[in-house]
Amino acid sequence: MKRYLVISFLVIGLVLLAVASCATATDMKGKFGFDVQIGYAMMNITGVNEWFDFWEEFDALYGWTTESRDDLKGGMSYIGEIKYGVTSSVVLTASGGLLSSKGKYSFTGPTEGAHDDKVSATFFGGGALFVIQRGNLDFLFGGGADYYMVKYEEDFAEDGTASERRAEGSKIGFNLRGGMMYFLTPNIALSGKIIYRIVKLSEIETKKDDWGISAEGDPLEIYTDPVTFDTKNLEIDLSGINAYVNICFFFG
Repeated sequence: MKRYLVISFLVIGLVLLAVASCATATDMKGKFGFDVQIGYAMMNITGVNEWFDFWEEFDALYGWTTESRDDLKGGMSYIGEIKYGVTSSVVLTASGGLLSSKGKYSFTGPTEGAHDDKVSATFFGGGALFVIQRGNLDFLFGGGADYYMVKYEEDFAEDGTASERRAEGSKIGFNLRGGMMYFLTPNIALSGKIIYRIVKLSEIETKKDDWGISAEGDPLEIYTDPVTFDTKNLEIDLSGINAYVNICFFFG
C-alpha cells in the first residue's frame, strides 16, 4: 500500500508540472473547502505485537513451530475534511476519518492454528493551519486534536475450533501536520500532507474474551510469560506518521 501512495505523490507531481502554466493564485480568506483524503498510516502497535511475542516464545518453549508472523505496522487511512479560511493565513479545519491495521500469527505442531488480529479506529476533531502563499502554491502547517473510538478484534482458529477476543476504548489524541496545496483554478487544488498522530490507550475495555483471561468490562489483558503466565493490560498505540493525497474543492 505504501508503494501506491508513493506513486500517487509522483502522479500529482507530474500533473502539477503539466498544469502549472494555467494555474491561478488564490486567497484563502472567506473560502470553504472540502475533500476526501486517502493515505497510509504508519503505526507500530506494540501491545498486539507483544501478544504475538508471547505466542512465539510459547511455541518455541513447548516444541511448536511458528509458521508465519505479520505484525501490526500500519494500514490504509481515510479522512473527510472541511476547511474555512478565517484570514488569508489562518484556516480552521473539521474532520473525521478511519484508520486500521491487521496482523496474523500462525503456528503448527500437533495441530495448526492462527491468531488474526485487527485494530481499527474512527475519529473526528478539528484544528488550525497557518498558510504561507507562494504564487499558486500554499504551504500549510499546524495541528489539532481528535477523539478516537478504538476497537480491538482477535479471531483464533485451531483445527476447526474458534474463539474471539473483543475490546473497545476511546481517547483524545493530538496531531501535528504539514503539507501543500497547488491550485489548478481558484477553486480546485491538488494536495499532499504528512500528519504525525499522538494517541495511546494504556488499557481497553473487554467486550468478549473466550480465553477467560479478562472479564467483560475489565481491561483486556495479554499473557507476557509462557512459564508463569503473568499478564498485563493490552496497550493500543496509534501514534505514527500518516501521509495523504487528495483533491480539494473550495467555494466562496
